[in-house]
Amino acid sequence: MRRILIGIAAALVLLVAVVVGRTLMVPAYKPVPARAVSAFDANTVAQHLADAVKFRTISWQEGAPAEDVAASAAAFVAFRDWIETTYPNVAKTLTREIVSGHSVLMTWKGADAALKPILLMSHMDVVPVVAGTEKNWTHDAFEGVIADGHIWGRGTLDTKQGIIGMLEAAELLISKGFQPKRTIMFAFGHDEEIGGTNGNAKIAALLAERKVELEFVNDEGGMIANGALPGVEAPIALVGVAEKGGITLELTAKAAGGHSSAPPAVAETAIGRLAHAIEKLGDEPPFESGLDETSRATVWAWRRRPASSAA
Repeated sequence: MRRILIGIAAALVLLVAVVVGRTLMVPAYKPVPARAVSAFDANTVAQHLADAVKFRTISWQEGAPAEDVAASAAAFVAFRDWIETTYPNVAKTLTREIVSGHSVLMTWKGADAALKPILLMSHMDVVPVVAGTEKNWTHDAFEGVIADGHIWGRGTLDTKQGIIGMLEAAELLISKGFQPKRTIMFAFGHDEEIGGTNGNAKIAALLAERKVELEFVNDEGGMIANGALPGVEAPIALVGVAEKGGITLELTAKAAGGHSSAPPAVAETAIGRLAHAIEKLGDEPPFESGLDETSRATVWAWRRRPASSAA
């Protein structure tokens, strides 16, 4: 028995020695210094985002007044023309394609054509302001006001800030003579707020038709938040790694005609049957909900954040 214990101990010592030795052989981590690029002019960037907000690029649901749809169409054209003027380096370096009427696909050719391109996405459209709620806005939704340390208006967070961020970065890098090693594509859809079927979905179909295989895709996600996780005082960039699914259903109910003088039971009417179907859908959703491991850990950490960070 003693010999067995001595053997086990010797094996453990040998294992520890191997692990320590291999660890010491790993080169020390040396952070790669960032490429020296002159800083952005924050005031100019803020003004560009404020200017972008002024374009009423609203995506309307089917059945919206024709004049509203026409006004939005004109706004999308004006917005993309503004991009061409505001970012001249981008305009002369990247190719631009108009897809499905208003969506934009821009391609920044990389130095190595053998590498798969990456796709960075955002959307130009915003939701309309609900009629009657205009007075609830501190500043007009499309005025693009910069005040009290904030940029006010539709699209500042969802997601013209993403478009401006991409374009500002590309404009500055191009001015410094930078060319990406792999091709970078920008996709700016025009109808994300109502499903995206005629915007980025069409761009995806176009890339599939061209047999473009992407290295990765990055779309709108989280935010840079303060106090988001317990024990972390620095701002944290929340990267979305999961997304909720969606489903649209159309329910139709038919019933025999009748007369109000002798109405059938409510459950036998078209409205009654429709109401029952809707209730059943609510009680028994067509697909199960759930969280993956990473999302669950993030939500749990968020729930446990200090009370002082709740604001």
